[in-house]
Amino acid sequence: IGINKTSYADTTAGIFMENSSGGVARTYFGDATYWVKWTGTALDVKGDITATTISASSGTVGGWTLAATALTAGSGATLVGLDSGGTNPAIYAGSATPGSAPFRVTNAGAVTATSGAIGGWTLAATTLTGGGLVLDSANTRVRATSGSSYVELSTTSLKGYSNSLGLTTFEVKADGSAPTFSGGV
Repeated sequence: IGINKTSYADTTAGIFMENSSGGVARTYFGDATYWVKWTGTALDVKGDITATTISASSGTVGGWTLAATALTAGSGATLVGLDSGGTNPAIYAGSATPGSAPFRVTNAGAVTATSGAIGGWTLAATTLTGGGLVLDSANTRVRATSGSSYVELSTTSLKGYSNSLGLTTFEVKADGSAPTFSGGV
């Protein structure tokens, strides 16, 4: 059946529907520039696609769930989402609960991550570690380590700790008091 088309291959603007010789139902809406074609096994679209949902879980596309303001795929710890609703992070991954996801990007572009690696640095809940340097937000300190020996800078002092001696070898306090040194240093 055709309206302004004489065959499935006709690129004239119009509609053509057929049950081909192989028993495959095919449909072609459109022209040579823009079309929607059901080939019998696949939907072929040339042009813009607009999808609107009626309810929060009304559709899927290629394994992605389409909602009124979100697009998600996966489940639990493998869930990935995009959300334009404003209350959830704009981009999130690693949790079905957007606000609890270990990776989040707000609508303003702020990035939150609770673990992972970036540029040779390892991110944990309260530390950022790279090479021999540890930035520790829970203890408000920076440690430069060598094995278990370290130099530590905190809000109250600068001190050195020797693993082989098992003690603090020096401490310079931020309050201006005299520095202390262990015996033999």
